[in-house]
Amino acid sequence: MGEDNAAGAEWSRYWSGRSSTDDPEVYARHGFEADEELKEFWAGIISALPKTTEIVDLACGSGAVLRHATRLGYPNLTGVDIAPNAIEMMKLHCPGAKGIVSSAEDLPLADQSADLVVSQFGFEYAGVRNCLPDIVRILKPGGKLVAIIHMTEGAIARECEENRQSCAALEETGFIPAAIEVFRAFDAVDKTGTDAARAHLNEVSEAAIAPKEAITKLAASGHTLAAHTMSGTQLMFQRRRFYVLADIVDWLERVRKENLAHGERMQGMVNAALSREQIEDRRAQLRELGLEPAEVETLMQGNPAEPIGWILQATKLA
Repeated sequence: MGEDNAAGAEWSRYWSGRSSTDDPEVYARHGFEADEELKEFWAGIISALPKTTEIVDLACGSGAVLRHATRLGYPNLTGVDIAPNAIEMMKLHCPGAKGIVSSAEDLPLADQSADLVVSQFGFEYAGVRNCLPDIVRILKPGGKLVAIIHMTEGAIARECEENRQSCAALEETGFIPAAIEVFRAFDAVDKTGTDAARAHLNEVSEAAIAPKEAITKLAASGHTLAAHTMSGTQLMFQRRRFYVLADIVDWLERVRKENLAHGERMQGMVNAALSREQIEDRRAQLRELGLEPAEVETLMQGNPAEPIGWILQATKLA
């Protein structure tokens, strides 16, 4: 449970920072979560089912799939996510839906309680292989699993890797730790005025030259956070006598922490993506567990259209 709690806290920080606009649906295309193809896909899946259908969304996030079901008039909805903040957002957008904070690997749901289990770029973070046995357990005979899963060959995985590299580039400049040391050294000189404090200031200022040059170059390349970090630091330096040192350090550390956390999330998205061989292996696993899997398809997005995810579907045999 310790790892689950840590993962839940991290994903809660992610969801607490997400936009609460009306249509966040999938991490794709420059980090936004809105896509007409997905809306049409889920409408096609859900609208063919009776209104009494019990729908469970695994790793539901803010309720992307459940929103389609809500708009279509389906009342029996359950969202499961490891992040409490995600469940709170889902409930805002899907009034009446039940929210459960849980890992997708060990679902607190009764056997044969779901007619349809869905997931949109979600449960693969827990490991598809690990989740499938419990998904089979909660499905009713004749029930269906429909999931859109990150693919290694897809545009989303490529963008996530680019974002991960961007986060790493900012960290590798070493600018934030160097800036913190400079601010601390200036504060010591202001407070003590000793030769030792001045010597230390000269030392850390010299050490900060290379990191400053590195972040300046990175910002000039179009790196938004690098530019924001540099301009914010320069402003605080120019007006440092009006700031408390602890507040300056806190701002810099929070920028660094969020950059590192975002890089880890991007790495997690890259790691969660499945290759063609892996998705076919999961399809075979479903058959072994008593489901009849359909042929794996790819979901296309954009203009020109590019593959962004695998579509995994299977029906539980009676």
